[in-house]
Amino acid sequence: MITEQGRDFKENDFPTLYRYESSSFASHNLSLYLCKFHITKETPKGWWISNDGYGWDKPKWVAKEGIKRFAYPTKELALESFLKRKAKMIQKLKRNLVCTKIIYNIAEKVQKGELQEDHAKVNPYTKDIYWDPWSEVWK
Repeated sequence: MITEQGRDFKENDFPTLYRYESSSFASHNLSLYLCKFHITKETPKGWWISNDGYGWDKPKWVAKEGIKRFAYPTKELALESFLKRKAKMIQKLKRNLVCTKIIYNIAEKVQKGELQEDHAKVNPYTKDIYWDPWSEVWK
């Protein structure tokens, strides 16, 4: 029997923490995974979890409280965290797509000769020229 912070756990009977992950979005085998982590040690503010083949060498510390935690004590909280992480990822990807489209349009205009170097600005530090999508040229 192991005693940590006044709590007794039998060997291999530690509580489990959960985290949902997805496979790489570039993969043709898109999947949702429920990862389980066994607590190896408890502190007043958090837990140490074992890697169980997750890919790190040392145990990882996870906070008991807080907005951003790596793993959660229930599957429901882990799924809620996963959904929040993916919603933030969608926002970032949408913003990146908008910026990429703007820059792509600038590059097309340069290629077609619609934008010349006299429409560009000069970076005072690097002396590179650049086309600013918010300048008067676009209005």
